[in-house]
Amino acid sequence: MKTEIKVTCAYCQKHFSVAPYRLKKTQTLYCSRSCQNKHKGEKIKSLRLTKTCPTCKKEFTTTQTKNAIHCSQKCLIAHNQNGGRNKYRKSVIIECACCKNEFSVPPSRLKHSQSKRICCSRECRAKLLTGEGNPAFVHGKGRRIPYGFNWCSQRRKAIKRDGWACQACGKMPEKKRGLHVHHIIPAHTFYGDYERANLLTNLITLCVSCHGQAEKVIIPPGRSLAPIRLSVRLACF
Repeated sequence: MKTEIKVTCAYCQKHFSVAPYRLKKTQTLYCSRSCQNKHKGEKIKSLRLTKTCPTCKKEFTTTQTKNAIHCSQKCLIAHNQNGGRNKYRKSVIIECACCKNEFSVPPSRLKHSQSKRICCSRECRAKLLTGEGNPAFVHGKGRRIPYGFNWCSQRRKAIKRDGWACQACGKMPEKKRGLHVHHIIPAHTFYGDYERANLLTNLITLCVSCHGQAEKVIIPPGRSLAPIRLSVRLACF
């Protein structure tokens, strides 16, 4: 037979029986779900506070756990936009690296900035990093160049034409990722004409190591394919 223990409801003070394991979890027990909800509702009401919103000057109620200052999210946003949050922050006045206008920033931004070139807006930041001001700028050639809409199909055709093998060392990698397709004449020299840049006569299949060596070879335009392949082989060995 199951043993039961008689206890008293924490809200209505009625006696009821429960299993012994329930007393191990908590000493506050209720005879029903309605008594539990009513008791918790009275606790919340006792913890409520009446405050005045500093933005709209209206009174509102809040609890001690939330400890809200503003009556709504709109009042909070309006308070922050009017400089309410910045009144309690330390700020340093610096000069914009692009437009040379003065603006304020927190000291932590100066501490964690490596280049110390801080801009007042995103527009100034974009102007600063355009052209020679960009660390990736190397004589008009960026680090990543889009190869056009037909690059994927031309790449597959070039690998299939070369027999799935590196044209410099002759290796046939087991994984397809081990093969790269190299532009014999660099793609950026065509100034956006990707149909001519991605011609099969301008593409050659290389492995990863040979491709890294071939990128160091400067190939002027107008040369035939055979000397170019020879220069790639010489660069790889």
